Formats: sequence, C-alpha cells, structure tokens
Amino acid sequence: MRRSLMRGGIGIAISILALALVIRQVDVVAVGRVLGTASPAWVLAVAVFIGVDVVCRTIRWQGLLAPIQPVRFVPVLGYLLVGYLANNPAAQYIVAGKGALATGGRGTLPLRPINNWDLNLSKKFSLTERVKLDFRAFLLNTFNHPQYTAGYVNDVGFTPVANTVRANAVASSPLFNDPSRVFPSNARIIQMAGRLTF
Repeated sequence: MRRSLMRGGIGIAISILALALVIRQVDVVAVGRVLGTASPAWVLAVAVFIGVDVVCRTIRWQGLLAPIQPVRFVPVLGYLLVGYLANNPAAQYIVAGKGALATGGRGTLPLRPINNWDLNLSKKFSLTERVKLDFRAFLLNTFNHPQYTAGYVNDVGFTPVANTVRANAVASSPLFNDPSRVFPSNARIIQMAGRLTF
C-alpha cells in the first residue's frame, strides 16, 4: 500500500513538473485572448473530436499490442499522451528506452530525391576520304546537382557500408538522418573518348 502511494505521488509530481514546463513555453495571455474571441460551441466541438481521436488511437494501439501482450486501456492511454509532450519542432525520432517497443519500422528514413541529368555528345569528323575521327563526351550529372544516395545514381550497386553510414541510422548519433555528411554527393563526371578509323 505504501509503495503504491509512493509511486502515485511520484507520478503526480512528475506530471505537475511536465505540465509546468509545457505551460512555461506558452503565452498564456495570447491563448486567453484567442479563446476569448472563439465561439464556445466550436471550442467544445474541437475538444470532443480531440478526445475521440485520442480514445480511438488508444484502442488501435491496444489492438496492435494484443498479439504480443494484452495491455489495459489506461496504461496505453498514458503512453500515448506522453508522446504528445515530445513537441520539439526539430525532433524527428526519439530514442526508445531499453526494453521499449519501438514504433519506427525499417526503411522509414527517406533519402533526398535525385535530380540527375546525363548528357552524351558526339561528333564525327572526316579528315580524309578514308580517315575519320569520332569524338564523344559523356557528362554524368551534367548540372552537378548534389545527390546524397545510398547507392550509385547510374547503377544498381550499393556504396560500401562504413561506420559513418551506419551512424546515419542511429538516432543518438550526431550524423543521424543527415545524408549530406554520410554519403557522397555524386558530383559531375566528364568522360571524353576519341576513335580514329582509317
């Protein structure tokens, strides 16, 4: 009994602290001014829809977790509401604690799209009736667009995987989800060739 009361008190204290940190970042006067001009019926409707949304999400998560282990509604609701406190606009992923069931699946880090233009120029010169010169120039990534990809732009092969490449997928790494610091930019390549036939 005493342990339950202690856990409840710690939980309430943490909730109050988190609420204070959130409110400290909010302009309460501006919020009050906006709510003062809003229609009470619409504010109530939005609150009801948000509540229904949270309840539906909680039930959905219960269904997703059921094959692994059944979890009661209230704990799942708590876990869901904690996620709303991670409101850093620059945040993309959160490192899950040890033993936590992470929700980020494989292949969820999209790389930047490619914008690749290759150009092939050729010109044939007749030096004499029998001697001909064939000149060709190949421009790969003609406009030199930076293209940070996990493979080659003009091939189906993969670039060698190094530790820095792995760091791009580790959320706690400073290189996380920053392809420009991990992959090559596939800079422009110019190749020229000539053939003399006689």
